[in-house]
Amino acid sequence: MSSTQERVGGFLRRHEGLVALALGLVAGVLGFLRIPWRDGNVIWAEDGAIFLQERLAGAPFANWFTPYDGYLHLVPRMLADLAVTVLPIERYAIGMTALTCLVAGGVGALVYVCSRDVIEWLPARIALAFVAVGLPTVTFEVLGNAANVHAILLWLAPWLILVRPRTRVGAVLLGVVGLVVGLTEIQAAAVLPFVFYRWRDRFTIPVRAGLALGIAAQLLTTVLSPRTGRDGAWPDAWSTFLGFVVNALMAPWAGPRHTASVILRFGTLVAVPIALAALVVLVSVLWRGERRQKMTAAILAWSAVVVWTAGFTLNPNPEFFYADFGEQEWSTYGVLRYGVAPGMFVAGLVLVFLAVLRQRARRPAARILPVVLLAAGIALTAFQVTTVTTTQREGGPSWPITLDEVEGQCEVADPPEQLEIPIQPPGWFADVPCDVLEPAG
Repeated sequence: MSSTQERVGGFLRRHEGLVALALGLVAGVLGFLRIPWRDGNVIWAEDGAIFLQERLAGAPFANWFTPYDGYLHLVPRMLADLAVTVLPIERYAIGMTALTCLVAGGVGALVYVCSRDVIEWLPARIALAFVAVGLPTVTFEVLGNAANVHAILLWLAPWLILVRPRTRVGAVLLGVVGLVVGLTEIQAAAVLPFVFYRWRDRFTIPVRAGLALGIAAQLLTTVLSPRTGRDGAWPDAWSTFLGFVVNALMAPWAGPRHTASVILRFGTLVAVPIALAALVVLVSVLWRGERRQKMTAAILAWSAVVVWTAGFTLNPNPEFFYADFGEQEWSTYGVLRYGVAPGMFVAGLVLVFLAVLRQRARRPAARILPVVLLAAGIALTAFQVTTVTTTQREGGPSWPITLDEVEGQCEVADPPEQLEIPIQPPGWFADVPCDVLEPAG
């Protein structure tokens, strides 16, 4: 390593908090810029029909711990509360887009900090900070809306198990973060089998206790306020496996269009060698990595498989039974949201693999290989990011334009108490009281 590299690395480590903050802000801005402005002004699903509607019907803080569909949704309700409090109602959609992108940036900053004891190679750590906003698959349905921000918080959960806080204050603050993650995403329970890793390190106890407490509250909520039953046949094993490969292993790197092209050209059996390649990456880290890196690989791989399998099988939809797909279905293939967080876990596993590869290299030439592979991965991702620009909100009703068009209905002599405002997806609405809508001018 050159003296210049040593000085840069030393500076970044000495000012880790500022570096993390800068990375988080850049990641948040990047995430916001990835969403077309028109789509950012479209409200998605529960952002309007649940979080906005219930906030307008209640008071600040009143609904933070109100269950919806069997779960707690703390962060989405907090964001809706903030947006309604500080923004005019017509800016709610773009405000929620911006706030959720900032959350994604904050998650990236925390992952950067939490990974310091696992990955020493700074380029790989910095890349980790951009996973939640940089993968081509995140913008289709997850990034930029509160209804799916839980998937981005889920990406943080394994790193909260792996982090080793340096101080009591840091441990308590990360414990609060863990509590918030648990109170927002029940699937964070996937990491609980690893909660006793390094359990004798007293500074890790508050972090894991906060996460476990949040998840316990989720499980209690599910028992007391169960989800609506999901009808339909269970997906078969091949559909589950194939769905994991295309959504978590292929699409995050190749994008949905190229993923479908590969399937159509080579057939669905191409999923087998791709899965084997991912297995080779995992086994390489388990074989060559240090203990902490082995644990990281194990928890990321476990989380990817468990989260995908749980989301896909517990929400059965024959429209996504990939074993039954023909040419027409593959030609219109879109990323399923249940594969986004698993795709992040796989990306993290790949970055750990590259860090181990560089760490174990004995010759200077061998140390160049992970650099080349990382640069190639970033270039491929950047190319896909510039070409994958569609979101599920595309073509939906613009929130400010729609409000402008309907607010006249509240200016009549006998106005209704509230208006039913269409949002995206089609068939969803947000009820807005007339006293919230202010006449233009």
